[in-house]
Amino acid sequence: MKTSTGPIVLAMLSLNSLLYLSSLSTTGPAALSPGLILACIVLTTLGDSCLFVLWWGRAYHLGLALVLGFLKIGLGIYYREFGHFNFTDRLGLARELTGVWPVIRKDFGPVPILMALITLLLAFYILRAPAREPTGPLSQRRRLALALLLGVILLPAIGQTGIFGHELYSTLVLSPINAQLEGRRLKQDPSYQTIADDLKNRPIQANAFTGLARGKNVIFIQCESLQNTFLNRTYNGQAITPFLNNLARAPGSIYFTDYFELLGGGNTSDAEFVSMSGLYPSLQGQAYTSYKGQSYALPAMAEAQGYDRLAMHGNTGTYYNREAIYPAFHFNHIFLGEDYSQDETINMGLSDGSFFDQSADRLLAQRQTDRPFFALLVTLSTHAPYDLPAKYLTIPKEADDPTDFVYRYANCARYTDNALRAFFAQLEEAGLLEDTLIAVYGDHHAMTLTNPSQMASMTRWLGWTPDYDTMMNIPLILKVPGLEENIIRDNTGSQVDLYPTVLNLLGWDRQQVPTFGIDLLGPPEEVDRNVVFPQTYLVKGSFITKDRLFKYSRDGLFKNSQLINRKTRQQVPTKAARLLSNRAAITLDYADSLMEEDRLEDLLTAPPPAAG
Repeated sequence: MKTSTGPIVLAMLSLNSLLYLSSLSTTGPAALSPGLILACIVLTTLGDSCLFVLWWGRAYHLGLALVLGFLKIGLGIYYREFGHFNFTDRLGLARELTGVWPVIRKDFGPVPILMALITLLLAFYILRAPAREPTGPLSQRRRLALALLLGVILLPAIGQTGIFGHELYSTLVLSPINAQLEGRRLKQDPSYQTIADDLKNRPIQANAFTGLARGKNVIFIQCESLQNTFLNRTYNGQAITPFLNNLARAPGSIYFTDYFELLGGGNTSDAEFVSMSGLYPSLQGQAYTSYKGQSYALPAMAEAQGYDRLAMHGNTGTYYNREAIYPAFHFNHIFLGEDYSQDETINMGLSDGSFFDQSADRLLAQRQTDRPFFALLVTLSTHAPYDLPAKYLTIPKEADDPTDFVYRYANCARYTDNALRAFFAQLEEAGLLEDTLIAVYGDHHAMTLTNPSQMASMTRWLGWTPDYDTMMNIPLILKVPGLEENIIRDNTGSQVDLYPTVLNLLGWDRQQVPTFGIDLLGPPEEVDRNVVFPQTYLVKGSFITKDRLFKYSRDGLFKNSQLINRKTRQQVPTKAARLLSNRAAITLDYADSLMEEDRLEDLLTAPPPAAG
């Protein structure tokens, strides 16, 4: 008796329908048309079916069913975060997915459970069904299956259907090929060497802010998922972040309103790396593990200036391998989750209230050394799924709000805001605030455009549909000792620019520091033309300027990309973005090669030509 493939095809069709319909948003800037979603479902189901008929045997079918089923559960969650299926570069980060179940439960709904149920029912069917009689390895049916599978992989490229990056099999096979071809094309671009020379020979100028915080302590406060969209806004009539709102507008503060995350293969860890080094991260994994030039990072620079260097984080030291990475980055006092009393946990770990309270004691103890210090503090409480204990829910839900993302996140942001208020009060009471340059910034976004429930909640609350320049916009607030006025800047920047900005405020020599960023307080002719080159949520070749947002198409075709006027939100002709898009891709590839080959010295300012 022969096993029928009908139930297998039906199960795969059901799995893929759930995968794509729950992952590909049907509204907003990340939308795919119903026709393209249907094409993804059909092509992927065809590919699955071909894999099943490549070989007959109960063990093979059972293993394949389990692998495909549970792989697609994971891919659905992955797509909701990154907007594509090209996950191979991130396999090394799989062990960092601790605590993902609450996020699935909140933002992915019952879909994973239903997909798991279908997978288990399919496995049960395969176990109970009679095994098919084996056939030869080169049977006509298998040749046909191979041909059809090849068609599934090549169709998006040949037909330019616009689903590359979204359909599973074509993405996995063609993405590495396309990346290699694109890399060769960019290296042959006449502007490649010009861009490298421009980065090397950028003029570095002193300005009114140079040395303003010379000799002062430095504290970086990296706040988990702190999104600028929620500053200076209300929910249910209440300010979400009243302390940060006041801090941003207080004398002595500089608030950057158009500041963006800049991530690679890691999230929080990449934000730390980029902010402390002024270098682009890599898509080949988290930057901490791929970067060899630690002697140029801010802790190493601080060491050369006679500073103590403290790293503080309430999560376990094995997370992102911080227990090994922080010493390599020249931190000499490291306090990780194992060093804190875990007396209260929220979401991913130690609560921000307890974390700041315990960290303040350690910072105040540094005053007894008579040495200035640089400290990195990384918070946790505003991590997804944004659940707080009932006692911390200080903002009631709006009666007419059918969604819950904004409500949940607003309460988390308010909680962290209150913890920051208490921390600053401790520093001020101890007389430390006036002697310390403090940078408060978000590590990355809180909402994701490819998550329909989050998008629905944000769109309802804002009254308009957010795009990537909203999603990736994080706050940067600098509290600068010696500055008497309040400054609010709308010039565009990103985490790659924080390092050179802080170096200038401290008055440290920037001539011999390799960095891709600029001083955000520099001359107008430099800051006004600054560009952000994302590569993680917006794909490589995209860019953000003060007035434009360019979204390179996920199908790899420039003609299908979008260039948006950020003021009017209207789409303008894409051809105007070609040169800057090439520069974005070339710059990121050049940065990656310098890191991989440990050639950061190539960025150092060239010496002036010899006289005569």
